[in-house]
Amino acid sequence: LFLIVILAVTVHLIKRKKKLNDLERSFEETDKNISAINVFAYIMELHKALDIKQGNCSIYDYMGQIAKCIGTSMAEEYEKVAAIYQKASYSNGEIEDNEFIMVREYKEELLKTIKKRCKISKRIYLRWIKCLY
Repeated sequence: LFLIVILAVTVHLIKRKKKLNDLERSFEETDKNISAINVFAYIMELHKALDIKQGNCSIYDYMGQIAKCIGTSMAEEYEKVAAIYQKASYSNGEIEDNEFIMVREYKEELLKTIKKRCKISKRIYLRWIKCLY
């Protein structure tokens, strides 16, 4: 019975890790708009890891929570990233390279913040149980 549980947990973790790898590969799409949309969805998941509550509201409504949780500079960067996300989602044109780079840099900075601010137990949970990074 114990071996079955260990096997089930292992299979579950492998599936989650594969899903994370697939998501990270989607960040490299040839269409920058699709890549930016995928990165933004991942950013929203990272915000949840920092206990930034999400609900049925505008993506700009999170700026106050982001400012309280990780600082006003990150909130200002988030506002720019959210605007790029909306441009990628709703515009017919493709976003520019520098805009896509800004979205990716925000994601990387957010990952650094999680690694710096979260306790070791939460980092282990986020990395090995939730497979968030």
